[in-house]
Amino acid sequence: MKLTCPHCDKEFDLKLKCKRCGHEWVPRDERPPKVCPNPKCKSPYWDRPRKRLIKKKGD
Repeated sequence: MKLTCPHCDKEFDLKLKCKRCGHEWVPRDERPPKVCPNPKCKSPYWDRPRKRLIKKKGD
């Protein structure tokens, strides 16, 4: 999806990024997706950062 800056009229590609898994993608339309499109993630909270840290095994 190409967007145009209202101030300088430059075109740029819009990319979205999941704040859970780090997956990046170009949206198909103007509406934000309901879930992350990554098949391993599918988080409905893709646009919100985690509130807690995940502990690794052995820590």
